[in-house]
Amino acid sequence: MKAILLFVSLICAIPGLLSAAGPGPEVKLSKSFAEPVDGNTRLLMMKNGNTLFFHFMPKGGIKVAVYDSTGKQKRTKILTGKEWDADDLAKGTLGGLYEINGNAVIFLVQMVKKRLSLIRIVIDPQTAAVKQEDNLAASFKYNIFKGYAMFFGGVAMPEIRVEKDPESDYYAICVLNSFSSDRSKRLEIVHYDGTHQEINRAFYDSPNGTYKYIDPLAMYVHRDEFVFISSFGYNTATSGGKDSRIIISRLDKGATKFDHQLLDYTDDFSHVEAALQYDTTERTVQMLTLTTVERIKELKGKNARNTYATMLHFIDPAKLTVKHKHFLENTYASSYAQEKLGYKHSYTGIPQNFVINPDHSITVMSEEIVQTTTSSGNTSSTTTDLGDIGISRYDKLGQEVGGFAVAKKQQVTGIVEPLYIYRKNHGAWSFRTGSIFFTTGISNKSFFSYEYVHSGDAEYVLFNDYVKNTEGKETSKSKKTMRFVSGTNTICYQKKNNQVEKFYLFGDPGEKEVSRFVILEGSARSPDQKTFATIMLENNGNSKRAFVAWIKF
Repeated sequence: MKAILLFVSLICAIPGLLSAAGPGPEVKLSKSFAEPVDGNTRLLMMKNGNTLFFHFMPKGGIKVAVYDSTGKQKRTKILTGKEWDADDLAKGTLGGLYEINGNAVIFLVQMVKKRLSLIRIVIDPQTAAVKQEDNLAASFKYNIFKGYAMFFGGVAMPEIRVEKDPESDYYAICVLNSFSSDRSKRLEIVHYDGTHQEINRAFYDSPNGTYKYIDPLAMYVHRDEFVFISSFGYNTATSGGKDSRIIISRLDKGATKFDHQLLDYTDDFSHVEAALQYDTTERTVQMLTLTTVERIKELKGKNARNTYATMLHFIDPAKLTVKHKHFLENTYASSYAQEKLGYKHSYTGIPQNFVINPDHSITVMSEEIVQTTTSSGNTSSTTTDLGDIGISRYDKLGQEVGGFAVAKKQQVTGIVEPLYIYRKNHGAWSFRTGSIFFTTGISNKSFFSYEYVHSGDAEYVLFNDYVKNTEGKETSKSKKTMRFVSGTNTICYQKKNNQVEKFYLFGDPGEKEVSRFVILEGSARSPDQKTFATIMLENNGNSKRAFVAWIKF
């Protein structure tokens, strides 16, 4: 095997807590436990130093394990409830998992008595006991006629979202009740404080009744002061003429109505996706939008290759004005890919997430995404190819200042949408069924894509891959497509001082039949952002076991 730079050495045969020495990331492992072969697994790192492990099981409820700051397991508990079905979690979704007022809070979206409902479960971070359980919101009652209208009539599915202020304990919920007979009452926002008391509630009205259809895109909560929401308003040919705009809106403390602003320059945007971040020093909401645009070649240049246009909007939330906006082009990632990865064209990845750094620069994390649908008779199936990674850095004014690319070649059974990493960090999950090592169906998504960590003057990209793909040329064409997680190890690329190096995060497997890989969807960061936690699975051919892994970069 061709040598690969190693910063971490773990002797995983030693039971108990393990730490890695060396100049690279410090890795600490919990004692091993049985692999969670199905359902969904999540971690939550608390301000008191504890880490909570959640296993949302297909049957029997939610298993919670409490680890203290040293990595020792202190408590385990199985949660069931009166307001939700512990044996039907596969049909639910995770609205969010947050620390609020010193407690762990699960927001679970599930069908309860034929109504889509949001259940809030407050958990003691020391004992894992349920302290409070509430049904916060519910949609209309499903019946066959409503199902027909959604499937054949184009009526939107009901939806419930949760968004928490990253700087405080305030949060808000967004409820889309698409079958309300009153159009002005189809979308409702409710604002809560850290003690879970409602502080404001208002229906989202279409600005001057301009649009019949409103799709909520993304939401930001700023303490008790306001809730900011971006949405996409549109009409059809039969509902007032084809017209559309992105709308930015704000609900102030004590207000009963939203203030709105239509963004006229988005008049030909369609199929819009959006993500929001807030720069606390600049007091600016940053909105990243992805859209297909009819005039895309005009807007992005005649050589535009991507079907998505990506724009970063800098918004003053107090005035609902756009300070400036920029199309993002991945220029540095393209140059790196052409120089190092053998590209003959520009990099065409689609944003999966973006973050604001401590120096107010912005990092956009992209990934090449190609969906393929095949049909046979009356059935069809979709796969998503997740290709090369692009990391692009912009200054606080939105000007591109750096970037690089990493070759990767994965294929997921099912659909992976743009902004997947952003959404899974806000609660979206994939529910696994069957064996972890040879899983089929959309459930294997939780092992795919990647994670990005920025620490000090170094950047890190982590993903699961075959050992053979770490050898040879750094091009996606030279790599074997990763379709199953069996036989993979977690690879880490480090960019520091303009140099990119790679290593195995949990030690070189050598010539042994050993795999050490992570459940990327279950990862978490500490409140101070200094520690990255994930769930590592080990398969040495004879046994399979799982660990909670804490990594300091």
